[in-house]
Amino acid sequence: ADVETCVPAAAKLGGGGADVCLILPGAVSDGASCERLVARVLQRSSSGPSPSHVVLCSAFGTERTDKFPYTITNVLGAITKMRAAEDALKALCRNNRADYTVLKLGKIVEQAKLEAAAEGAAIGELLQMPDRRVALLPGDAFGGEVSAAAAAAVLYQTVAEQVHARNATLSVCGGATADLLPPQAGFDDAFLRLDGPELCRVVVPVSRTGSASLSSLSAFIEVWAQRFAQPGSGLTTAARVLRTTREPFGMAVEFRPTGGDYESAKEEKERKEREAEPGAAKRKGGRKQKREGGVEIVVEEGPVLRVRARRCNMDDDTIVKAMSEELIVRRLQDDLAIWLKTR
Repeated sequence: ADVETCVPAAAKLGGGGADVCLILPGAVSDGASCERLVARVLQRSSSGPSPSHVVLCSAFGTERTDKFPYTITNVLGAITKMRAAEDALKALCRNNRADYTVLKLGKIVEQAKLEAAAEGAAIGELLQMPDRRVALLPGDAFGGEVSAAAAAAVLYQTVAEQVHARNATLSVCGGATADLLPPQAGFDDAFLRLDGPELCRVVVPVSRTGSASLSSLSAFIEVWAQRFAQPGSGLTTAARVLRTTREPFGMAVEFRPTGGDYESAKEEKERKEREAEPGAAKRKGGRKQKREGGVEIVVEEGPVLRVRARRCNMDDDTIVKAMSEELIVRRLQDDLAIWLKTR
């Protein structure tokens, strides 16, 4: 593929016919500069379709400005400004029907500087690959440095290989030489964490695979999930439980609205305008039901027998119900540990 580089001020209208626009560190510093650049790149032009994917290389800490060490590094507001840049990117891409990725990288350094820190470090276990030196997680999850080889590999995967990287935020740290990077299957499994995104992953130990199978684990999850549809479940919001289409097995705990059928004056006006439109009587459903979030529990047997919990039932403006999610994940981890011990 052809790669063309330029400074932000020289960016071509409509992206010059490019498929992907990559915004490197330092190209934007706040919401206004990001909005100007992305709006120009996504604007229609005679050169062809605008990019369908915009990748912003951002910084750690934009969602943790109240936590150390970002309370210190954000004294002058640099991290807060990058958060505004991320928000501007997401809004413009949604309005222009383009995909976005926010890729958070630490300071890019040479591999030699990471060797000592990698010895005995646990972050590589997040990939569950023998390399043990590069880690990837959804959201604003890390701090630290990243090797040039790891950054380049993850950037390539984000742009060319991984569908789950689209409309997602991910963090990368650690390091690896080019010949020690995970194989494609390892990257595929790591980027799978962005689907939802993933909230937790529990792998069945090899010592237990003789007594725990896909069918027995699925049967346990099916019964276990039903508790969250009952009164006294501990959730701070009402929920319904249903089987999903996820293969080989999935159950979802979907949160339900707590405000009943209440409509604001604006919503009522919009509904009446829709109903007055020609052909409105033939359309089903009326007002679109807002999605309130939820947690899907997925049972898989490849590459290993495991259970994954991922966020589901989300819209762009859905408010994350963190307390309910944390309760479901904590009980899943605790109850799975007990179930495995009794097998």
